[in-house]
Amino acid sequence: MPFSFNVKEQIIIGITVTILVFVVFGVFVFKPQYDKYSDARNRQEKEVQEQQTKQAELDSLKVAKKEAALTEAKSLSLNKKMPEETDLPSVLVELDNLGLETDVKVLDITPSQAVPASGYSSLPVDLNVVGSYFNITDFLYKLVRLSREYTVGDVSLEIAEQGYPLLSANIKTTTYIYSPNVTPTAVENNGNSNSTTTKESGSQ
Repeated sequence: MPFSFNVKEQIIIGITVTILVFVVFGVFVFKPQYDKYSDARNRQEKEVQEQQTKQAELDSLKVAKKEAALTEAKSLSLNKKMPEETDLPSVLVELDNLGLETDVKVLDITPSQAVPASGYSSLPVDLNVVGSYFNITDFLYKLVRLSREYTVGDVSLEIAEQGYPLLSANIKTTTYIYSPNVTPTAVENNGNSNSTTTKESGSQ
C-alpha cells in the first residue's frame, strides 16, 4: 500500500531531511576541516609565541651584553679615578708631569696619611709650586681633570723669591683610594706622612 503524505507532512519531512543533511555535513565534513584549521591555527599561535619568547630572550641578552660592557667600562674608569692602592709613585709622577705640561715648577709634593671613610680613603697631598698666575691656574684646571680623581682645597699665593710675575703657590689637594671594606674607624696603612720632594719640573 503506497504511502501518501499531505502537504504539511511533506514540509515537515523536507525540513527534517534538510536538518539531517546539515548535521551529517557538519559531523563528517565541516567539523574535521574545522578541527584541522583550529589545530593549524593553534600551532601557528604557539610558534608565534615561541618566536616572540626567543626574540625577547635575544633582546634581553643584547641588553645584558650592552649593560655588561657599560658596567665594565665604568669599572675601568672608576679603577683609574679611584684605584685600590695608594700607589704614591704614580701620584708623584702624575703631578710632576702635570707641572711639565703646564710650565709650572713643582718644588715638592707632600702626601699625608690616608684618612679612612666609608668605602674609600682620602689621601691629602700638599703641593708647593712656582709659576705665573695663568700657568698655576692652568695647573689647577688640569689637576681636577686627571685620570685619577683629585679635589682642590685651599690655595695660597705669594710673590715667588724670583720676583713678579712668578708666584709661589701652596695647594692642598686630595686624591682617593677605593677601599670597599674600610670604615671610618679603620687604620689606613698605605699612607705616607713623609715629605717627598720631586725633581724640579717645568720652566719659569
